[in-house]
Amino acid sequence: MFREERSKRCVPGSRAYQLGALPRANLPKEHKEESAMAKSKFKITPIQIIGVVCILLMIAMIATQFLPFWTIDEGTTLSISDYTWFNSNKEYKNFIKEMKANLKDAGLMTADELKEFKINNFVYPPVVLLLVSLFGLGFCPFKLGKPLGHAFNLAVGCIGIWMYLGHPIYQLGANWQLHLALSIALLALTAVNIVLSLIKYFRANYEIVYTPAKK
Repeated sequence: MFREERSKRCVPGSRAYQLGALPRANLPKEHKEESAMAKSKFKITPIQIIGVVCILLMIAMIATQFLPFWTIDEGTTLSISDYTWFNSNKEYKNFIKEMKANLKDAGLMTADELKEFKINNFVYPPVVLLLVSLFGLGFCPFKLGKPLGHAFNLAVGCIGIWMYLGHPIYQLGANWQLHLALSIALLALTAVNIVLSLIKYFRANYEIVYTPAKK
């Protein structure tokens, strides 16, 4: 009777066909009862643990934007958020000029690129990163292991990598490699979580039940 209820994805003659890969909805009653008992037991899954770590990484990425990052004017330090949100203050008016000189000395930008370099070339990435991170912190705690949670984590990780590798001015900051490492770690853990979520989905919807093949 199992052979008639095999998943449509099983091809006659294949190993899955011989074992009887059944959708969970078509499993015998005793298998359904065992699955229900397993689900009723509360336990913390690896997906949830990684999800919590991703949330902590997002919080760390936000915090680093408020720590001293650039050094100008003989010891004056600025955080990323200082220049992003308060760049109209008088003390920051020479920031671009000094950063252009540093970029030229470090060989991070060519003379032609420096001529076109303006504040809008680097201010909007941290704004986007902060806003997406805040939205993610609002949704991710309730969407651990869910597609929406994965989407926010992926977005924040990708924006962070693009921000630090695609905008040389951020490579003049103190410990910018640490900032980049947080983004890479978030992206990598999210990729692992997506794989684990897919495995969980297929295990929840398909179960291998051994059925001896007729001779």
